[in-house]
Amino acid sequence: WVHGIHVDRHDNVWITDLGRHVVMKFSPKGALLLTLGTYDKPGESPSNFYAPSSVAVARSGAVYVADGYGNQRVAVFDAESGKFKRMWSAFGNAPPATMAPKALDCQATCPPEVLSGRAAPASARNDG
Repeated sequence: WVHGIHVDRHDNVWITDLGRHVVMKFSPKGALLLTLGTYDKPGESPSNFYAPSSVAVARSGAVYVADGYGNQRVAVFDAESGKFKRMWSAFGNAPPATMAPKALDCQATCPPEVLSGRAAPASARNDG
């Protein structure tokens, strides 16, 4: 169930798959380069998602994943290695009103996460 799609500045295509609980990075020619999450294994650890809905890549190479349907969080990874960097969620270290993130945008200097109909800006110095 492809839900979100993002093309980064290198023309790589990032796709979120709600049903399989993964985020995939494809080259401009269609080769699978990286998979974040574990196929068909929903969860709340750094290596699992629960129906990720959106992905966006910042200029810094930070990958933001809206994992809002089940985990109510935004998880951040490195675009090249896939290494987990950090997260924030409604269950703990969240900015105000981050209850169920569904869409992301990293085009602005301070990437806004559109969460539950409200924008919760993340600090630009935390963008990577």
